[in-house]
Amino acid sequence: MAPRSMTDAQKVAKVFPEFEQHSGAAVENKELIQAAIEAARCIAAEKQAAFGPQIESAKLVASQHQAAFDALVQAERQASADAEAKAEVVKASQEEVDNVKVEHSQVEASGRAAAECLEKLRAEQSAGTAISEGSLRMLMEGGWEDEELMQAAVDAVTEHLTNIHAEKALVAAVAGGLAVKPAARGLFDQITLESLTEVLAARALELQQKITVSLPEERAAKSELLGLWALLDVSGEKADAAAESCAAAQAALVNARLAVKSGKKELNLQQRASGNLEAEQYLEGEKVREAQEAQAALERLVEASTVAEELPAVEDASCEQEQKKRKIEQPETTDEVPAVSKALPAELQ
Repeated sequence: MAPRSMTDAQKVAKVFPEFEQHSGAAVENKELIQAAIEAARCIAAEKQAAFGPQIESAKLVASQHQAAFDALVQAERQASADAEAKAEVVKASQEEVDNVKVEHSQVEASGRAAAECLEKLRAEQSAGTAISEGSLRMLMEGGWEDEELMQAAVDAVTEHLTNIHAEKALVAAVAGGLAVKPAARGLFDQITLESLTEVLAARALELQQKITVSLPEERAAKSELLGLWALLDVSGEKADAAAESCAAAQAALVNARLAVKSGKKELNLQQRASGNLEAEQYLEGEKVREAQEAQAALERLVEASTVAEELPAVEDASCEQEQKKRKIEQPETTDEVPAVSKALPAELQ
């Protein structure tokens, strides 16, 4: 629905509310009403003009806050990107630590197995040396003094042979050959003992070869393990540093977001203040426009009132003139008839 238009009287009364008291005498009070309207217009115009510097200042402050807010937003974006990058570094660092731990565990297990194998080889080598230089030598030389000592030595030799997986036939034959003095040994016993010596020597050589091969592997495993320990320490330190840096980046991001929130609030306040000033300036401008419209409306009202006052006199004058005109144009028949009658001949009268 279109807005309802105001009458001239309403336009004047809006600017000069006392007009209702003078509406019946608009012509007589024209100057008073005009002065009041002009005063209202001047006041509104002055206020409207006064808002100009305030608005410019408010806009300047708002633009400064806008620039500061834009900088805060950019800082937040940078902080977010930095936090994401630091998080990726933490992830990569932790993966490196995990990989080193896995490798360390594998090398440690492998080194432990190699060390255990080498330890077994050395234990067997030590046991073989002890048997060869102890019980076997005594039995080969026949140096026992009683049967109990001899039997204990034989048991030790056969047990060792069993442990090194010697042939069972050899183990059984050795037990019989070693149980007799050297002078009482027959050809079979001698052959058996020679075979025993060869088996022990071959086993000792095999052990030594395995030990010789295993020693560098053991040292390499230990070196690798030490290197992995060092790498694990370095990786752990890097991961800790990355985690600390990531935590700082996350804290910076939180602060940046809080700063953006605060900056947005300040920017809104400044923009609202500038908008309020512009709204007030607009309202004063509307008052100026309304005063100008009221002035024009007053002129129309005064003109209409003047015309209304003069109209009855004009109408009276017009009626009087019309009556005079009609009187002049009407013939005087009463006086003319006798004259005509006198002028006619007698027979026609």
